[in-house]
Amino acid sequence: DFDIVAADTDADIVVVNTCTVTENGDADTRRLVNRINRRNPDARIALIGCQA
Repeated sequence: DFDIVAADTDADIVVVNTCTVTENGDADTRRLVNRINRRNPDARIALIGCQA
């Protein structure tokens, strides 16, 4: 059983779905994942999508 929660809520699992094709896009994704990890260090982060 699971609930979809707001982005600013502490979650057990965070799914980040992204597709990057530039170095800037890659950097933005890394910054986002790092920010999530700092705000909720106990969460598991699933990074899915593509990187070209």
